[in-house]
Amino acid sequence: MALDRVFEELGLDSKDREILFELDLNSRISVNKLAKKVKLNPGTVNYRIKKLEEKKIILGYYSVVDASLIGFEQFRVYLKYQYINPEKEEELLDYLMKNEMVWWVGKIGGEFDLAFVIWAKNSFEFSEFWKKLMLKYRNLFQKINVSDYTGLHQFNLAFLNPEDKRRKKIFSGTDKRISISKKEREILKIISSDARTPSVEIAKKLKLTPIQVKYALNKMKKLGLIQGFRLKFNFDLFGLNYYKVNFNLKDLKQYKKLADFALEHENIIYVDQTIGFSDFEIELVASSHKEFIEIIKEMKEKFSEIIKDYDYILYSEILKIKYF
Repeated sequence: MALDRVFEELGLDSKDREILFELDLNSRISVNKLAKKVKLNPGTVNYRIKKLEEKKIILGYYSVVDASLIGFEQFRVYLKYQYINPEKEEELLDYLMKNEMVWWVGKIGGEFDLAFVIWAKNSFEFSEFWKKLMLKYRNLFQKINVSDYTGLHQFNLAFLNPEDKRRKKIFSGTDKRISISKKEREILKIISSDARTPSVEIAKKLKLTPIQVKYALNKMKKLGLIQGFRLKFNFDLFGLNYYKVNFNLKDLKQYKKLADFALEHENIIYVDQTIGFSDFEIELVASSHKEFIEIIKEMKEKFSEIIKDYDYILYSEILKIKYF
């Protein structure tokens, strides 16, 4: 994926790309450590980060939380609108954005118009959420699809710095269970909204010491509850189209071959595991629809004995990413 021209037009150089790459690998990295990695002084790195934020290249920072470890299940919902006007859509979106159970919301195009993912303690809690949503907005939906979202593989944005071959894989979704304290949950909520919130600031909010906050964060990372810290990258600013591709397979035993391919492909950023939708789901970015078609063609030719057919969804806007 050739993005060199766009980076140049935005006034970004190779050092900015290195900084973006490192922040996507670990957005909680200290400025001093980041400065050593990119071979610049801390003041310069701090200045460049602020410029990347001001230019809206970085839209924020979030923590990847595997809430299945503390007993939550994920449910994904696709909605096709009917009888809707801009005011009603805004009302619906506001309802979902403010609901703490909803951790991801996106506008999409194609077969459906809106997607969201929620955490629920069990199917009964999801049912209660669903009843309230339907009582308020059922007449706005022509078509509905609900899937059990069992796992998510995510990969760092390799295209930010193609010269760096590191490929980080994060997976969330498990039947294991752990317990955490009330204070640890409160810390989790804060860093879910902004992964770069300093430990001193978290400590002040929760009346803890910075050492206690750092200990809790390290504990949750070791337990696998916190899977990583990432940046919210502005795909639109770079003219990147964001696709969700749903494959039906001839042979489910070959699933791993497709998953391994996804890990190595710089355009593919997620592999979703669901029950009740399609056999193999990926999310990818492409600089044009032509590039997207070329990627799909490559996959169909390489895995002709595995892939039966596919369809896709185009994301138009990601409105919310807040895992906890």
